[in-house]
Amino acid sequence: MALRDTGLGKNVTAFLDTRVLPLLSGVFTKPDHYTWLGFALAVAVPFGFYVAAPLGFFLMSFSGLSDMADGLVAKRTGRVTKWGGFLDSTLDRASDFFFLSGFWVCFWDSRYLLLATALIYLTFLFTVLISYAKARAEALGATCKSGFLERGHRTVLFLFWALSLACFPNSRTLILWSFLSAVFTLTFFTLAQRMFTIWLQLHEPEEQ
Repeated sequence: MALRDTGLGKNVTAFLDTRVLPLLSGVFTKPDHYTWLGFALAVAVPFGFYVAAPLGFFLMSFSGLSDMADGLVAKRTGRVTKWGGFLDSTLDRASDFFFLSGFWVCFWDSRYLLLATALIYLTFLFTVLISYAKARAEALGATCKSGFLERGHRTVLFLFWALSLACFPNSRTLILWSFLSAVFTLTFFTLAQRMFTIWLQLHEPEEQ
């Protein structure tokens, strides 16, 4: 189930649609404005974590909300375009990189920085391949709606990770490694699940 179809997703969407977007309608008038705003906030996330975990969390939160807002504005204004969908999807991948880079900053004082770096960049590789596998499969006529950790769920997990760091600084090391292990594992299994699903649809048995 997509995150937007859950109770949490519907509540956040309703809050944006009725409370936030009317206040910003005079400043940000096009869907792309929110797409670029979300990306700009994502770029700032590593710097936010460098300053303080709460700042990293707030930047990540507002980036995620902006990413949700572009779709709402597109539907409200009738500006749902192929370019908008392409831009949103492309910048989502870049935002994932900056989110993970923010957590990487938190490992700078760790004696196991090299291990953390390897896990974070492998996690990013998996997230890119999760998206690519779906896009490529659909281009070949297959469907790919499966996955433990789709983009929306992944963002929520990132937010919980950032919030935990902000609220429990004394447990920083435990939180960093616990969430990194969880995200790494879930992204790997999501990719494996999608690859298997696509293989079942596209695999052509060899002739005997």
